Parts: sequence; structure tokens; C-alpha cells
Amino acid sequence: MKAIISGAGIAGLSTAIALGRAGWAVTLLEKAASLRAGGYMLDFFGPGYEAADDLGGIAALKAHARGVDKVDFVNGTGRIGSQMDYEQIGAAAGGKLFPILRGDIEQILHDALPDSAVVRYASEITSLNNSDKGVGVVLADGGSLEADLLVGADGIHSAVRHLVFGPEERFLRYLGFHTAAYFFDSPAVADMLAGDFKMMAIKDRMVGLYEVDPGRIMAFFVIRDDGRAPERSAAAAQGRLWRSRLGVAGNPGSGARPRGYLLRRGGAGGDGTLAEPAHGSGRRCGLCGVADGRAGRVTGAGRWPRAGAGARWRC
Repeated sequence: MKAIISGAGIAGLSTAIALGRAGWAVTLLEKAASLRAGGYMLDFFGPGYEAADDLGGIAALKAHARGVDKVDFVNGTGRIGSQMDYEQIGAAAGGKLFPILRGDIEQILHDALPDSAVVRYASEITSLNNSDKGVGVVLADGGSLEADLLVGADGIHSAVRHLVFGPEERFLRYLGFHTAAYFFDSPAVADMLAGDFKMMAIKDRMVGLYEVDPGRIMAFFVIRDDGRAPERSAAAAQGRLWRSRLGVAGNPGSGARPRGYLLRRGGAGGDGTLAEPAHGSGRRCGLCGVADGRAGRVTGAGRWPRAGAGARWRC
């Protein structure tokens, strides 16, 4: 049996491992030019922990766990209002919890792919023929593939979901906030953090900082906003939106005002958007991960509670 998986992120790689162990020959198609690094740090626990254990990857994931001593919640002036001890949080989860970067999860899953799996980067599906006998896809480079099963694991703006179930406007629900995240190097900020996870949560705004490697900082931002963010290609417009909403200014070279420095750096971002489950007959096609309205199980975030109906294959 042959399967095509669109998307070589966490959901796609996990599905490829599971199908490979069941005897399937799998081809993964990934739009990016190479394996992606970086991403948010995740609290890995619950259904994600169980799924990784089932796949035999929990030991490798734990080996890449990041160190967090405490989570400090601070106000707009940096004063600590409350703290959470990460060791105690882990104990409450039965010891089955650890922090890890999303990019590390992808790398570990990629390394665990069976020999029967092939990853084709810089590849995306432009059209497909979905029938009871199988599914054929046409790629952006003009090539074509056929298989017994097509899995859409290509994210919140899933091309497979669009081709099989219809326009994404039918499934996406904007939640009213924007996010941004990126890495930067600053020993000065690392000294301020002192091994802790700092989080500022005030009305309509949130900022988080933590050290992932010596002197290397991960920053993420969340703002509440009724409108959609500018397209990622409109970098200047995105910068204006973030600076106006966070109200931060400062000298990029000043260690005393690290927040002003952060907002002058590039990074990944997007709208806070939820994909509703896709209903209808997918025949030989299905969705998994966030493309299917639920977080991929190996992200550690679990599944959205509402179950979808219809004939669709789910991971």
C-alpha cells in the first residue's frame, strides 16, 4: 500500500512513522526547502507524551528537553506577581512532562522515519483526482504521483483540505489575536532571566522570554486585535502593527531596554486561527494535525474536544 502525506511537520512525520511500521510505503511532500528549525517551546505532556511513547520516541525527545526552573509572571514594570515551580508542575503530571522546542521534535521524528519513507522538499500539491480506487496528485513542478491514501498534514491553511473539502473560509475561525516568535542572541538578557521563564501578561498583551541555549533567547508575543494581521510578505506593515499595539520603543543596542531591541528583529508570526473539522466524504483522502481542527497528538497539546462527523481518516 502507498500513501502520500502533504506536510512534513510533526503531524506528517508522526503519521509517516506509524504507516511505515504498518507496512506502507510513504512519500512526504513538504513545501519548505528543508527541514525547519526553531519554533515555540512546548510543554510536552498528556496525549502527546502517550503518542510519542507509542511511536518509541519518548527517550530521544527527553534527551532534548530544555531546562526551566520557574515560570515567573511579571507585570508591565517587570515586577514578579506570582511564580510556578516547573518541577512541581512535572510532579503533578506524574513526571510525564518536559519542555522542548518544536524544531527539536521535528528533527527527532525525521531521524526516526523508516527506510520505506521518502521526503521530497520544495514540493506541493496543486490538484488531485480522488476516487474509490485511489488518489492521484499533480505537483507544482509538473510531476505526478499516485497512491492508495492521501493525508493532508499541511497546517492551518491546508491545501489538501481546500482541494478535497472546499475553501478554507468554511473551516477557519479567527480567534481575535496575533502571535509572533523568534530567536535572538543576548547574554545580557540571559543574565536577567537567570534560568527562569519570564511571562508578562497584561490586558490584551502577552510577552514571553526564555533561554534555550547559552545566550540564545526565544521570544514570543501575543496581542488581542479584532482585525487580521498584514500578510507575512508585508514586513513593514507587520512591524508597525506590533510596535503600535505593544507600545515599546528603545535603543536596539541598549541592554537596559531589551524589549525595544526585540521588536526590531524579524520573526515568524500569524493570526490566532482555529480550523474547524472538515466534514464530508474524503474517499481516499484525510486530514491530521491542525489541518483537521485539532492539534497533532505529538505536539503535546492533545485534541480539540469536539469530534467531527463524516467519512474522513484521522490520525
